[in-house]
Amino acid sequence: MTQGALATTIFSRAEFFALHRRSLARSLVHAAANIALYATLACVAATTSWATLRVFAWICMGILLCGCLNAAHDCAHQSFAASRRVNRVFGLAWCLPLLASFTLFKKAHFVHHRYTRVPGDSESLHTIDSLREYLNRMFVRNPAGPLKRAIHTAFLRKTDEDDRDQKQSLRTEAVALCLWCILLATLTGYHPVILIETYWVPYLLAGPFIAAFALPEHHGLGASDDLLDCTRSVISGVLMRIMLWNGGFHAEHHLYPGMPSSNLPAVNRRLRSNRRNQIRSYAAFHWQLLTGLWRTSRTV
Repeated sequence: MTQGALATTIFSRAEFFALHRRSLARSLVHAAANIALYATLACVAATTSWATLRVFAWICMGILLCGCLNAAHDCAHQSFAASRRVNRVFGLAWCLPLLASFTLFKKAHFVHHRYTRVPGDSESLHTIDSLREYLNRMFVRNPAGPLKRAIHTAFLRKTDEDDRDQKQSLRTEAVALCLWCILLATLTGYHPVILIETYWVPYLLAGPFIAAFALPEHHGLGASDDLLDCTRSVISGVLMRIMLWNGGFHAEHHLYPGMPSSNLPAVNRRLRSNRRNQIRSYAAFHWQLLTGLWRTSRTV
């Protein structure tokens, strides 16, 4: 069965429209839960005398910051709320803690949807074939890279006439990012230990985590007209799903890009025998990949 036929047959018309219904209230409840969890973990990190507990809190906060990008992803697809303007505002807000431009993220992501696993894809088509390359993909990055790209694109890059509206959005976001950085710098100056433990360490962890959570989505899968053949879903635990805004249901998202992420588990359940590239957890994916790379390195 082709992707298009599958997408139109696994749900009735009424179910299809119900699952695509966008609810700002539901999104805000989810956002409030994640923000409350982050605040709780930040209190733990700033007050505990147990180093192990502090590291655990940092890891969880880093994952929650990754979830900010997935929430912005919902905004990009207009599924966070029914209003385009509300999606725009929240998309900008979700990208602020990651020092990233919502407009640039949205543009790159839509290119990925258009050219999934074929030349032109904004995500890497290369399959990792060595442990060194794996470590480079996970850990070698400039923490200030997203901010630098946002400012450079907004103020230094020339723009065509047709891109003037986008340029204005980029400049608005760049100004917001600069103000956010000024706020962070001020708070860090007055309370350096607190800001380091509750924001900067989780922020530095978020970059590798984003790479680790994104890698399973398409790695090692070839191009195909059927997106279920070239896209992988990660069925993680309930808490991880909440923290990452159901970002693991990637094949389901490619099948229904405009569906709110809260409804993607329903698609996964309905796919049943059509499930193909699916793995139980992010840890399982990376363990399989690393053990395969290790065996390869030993035979070379």
